[in-house]
Amino acid sequence: MTNLIYAAAHQKPLEEAVKLDPAAKLAYRIIKLRQDKGWTRETLSHAAGVPLAELNALEEAKAQTVSLVDLQKLSNTLDGKIKLSFKPEKE
Repeated sequence: MTNLIYAAAHQKPLEEAVKLDPAAKLAYRIIKLRQDKGWTRETLSHAAGVPLAELNALEEAKAQTVSLVDLQKLSNTLDGKIKLSFKPEKE
């Protein structure tokens, strides 16, 4: 997790962070987009209408669950795009 936070805080590309699990990748993307806007977590929470506690958990890759509605709110507020895919590990 330290590598993830360091990489995001220092504007490093995702590939330089480490091999990340899906929660860490999501955290990285949210942090990066938020920082690109120069926003604090509090600013994003308020702008997106997502509870700060939930945003904190997402950015720390500690969220046990997250709703697609809240992800969409964050994505829209950050001018991002959600892309989901389900595919077999081995084809």
